[in-house]
Amino acid sequence: MMQGKEPVDFRVVIDRDEAETELSRIFPNERFPVRDILDDLLKYHLLQNRSVDQIEFRHQLIQKYYAAEALLEQLSKFDDEQLKREFLNYLKWMEPIALMLGLVEHEALVVRVVESAIRVDLIFGTYLATSTRAEFWKQAVS
Repeated sequence: MMQGKEPVDFRVVIDRDEAETELSRIFPNERFPVRDILDDLLKYHLLQNRSVDQIEFRHQLIQKYYAAEALLEQLSKFDDEQLKREFLNYLKWMEPIALMLGLVEHEALVVRVVESAIRVDLIFGTYLATSTRAEFWKQAVS
């Protein structure tokens, strides 16, 4: 849902059918029906109905956290140029990337992302360096 029609667009609402399709893609071996998973996300107030056939995250920060987790899973697949082109150049990714850096367990990966961000924008890179886990903070800042 972070991707709208244009790269700078932030998508707030998604059709329920599209959400079910994405969940099926993400969890192909899930033993529970996707519809039940989606209903649980609604029941526990992570998502809410916008209309009969559209849903949205209850709070934008929840959306950004899930975006951070999804980005973390894919991060090692991106080279530095792709990371800059598709994520670091867009303001909408600032908080998800900062959240993601708090989840990264490998110092080299943290340093790589921070260095790439500094090449895009010094202030953004500094912000990311201070968003890392405590044990990586010194290396990321330096």
